[in-house]
Amino acid sequence: LRADQPILTYDDGKRCDMDEFGMYEQMAGEWTGTITIDSNQAPAKMKVIKALDGCAVMTFLDYVIEEKVYKSFSLKTFNTFISKYEEQILTNTPSEPFKIYYGTAVDNKISNNLFDYSTNSPGTEKIEWTFQPDKILMRILTQKKDKWMVIKEAEFERM
Repeated sequence: LRADQPILTYDDGKRCDMDEFGMYEQMAGEWTGTITIDSNQAPAKMKVIKALDGCAVMTFLDYVIEEKVYKSFSLKTFNTFISKYEEQILTNTPSEPFKIYYGTAVDNKISNNLFDYSTNSPGTEKIEWTFQPDKILMRILTQKKDKWMVIKEAEFERM
């Protein structure tokens, strides 16, 4: 490979100017808020960095519950090949697997369903992002029978 040759991830700045990329791009910046898991509530910080001329954002989330430090890294983008929003999440919790979510957007909200590669089908978890002026709401839900239940939620304001 030569340095002057484009590769598959080559970005000339024109590929990601579709409106869909703006949904995640508006997250860029530093955020502070509160995260709630079960009955535990804790302060949380989220840093979102725009990458590849707005093709993706990288999210770093940190919080502490009961003296345990939780960190997660995610990559969010609009997958033009399948016309779906995509979110990949990796955490510092050894028992939690790498997760990939795919979904759609309506108005100011993205709803992504976990994809279970072991069965090649949607999983029983989803993550929702709702965008308001200078505020972001995040909810992770799990499906029990035919009902979706919130297992984690957070509210962030721009710092």
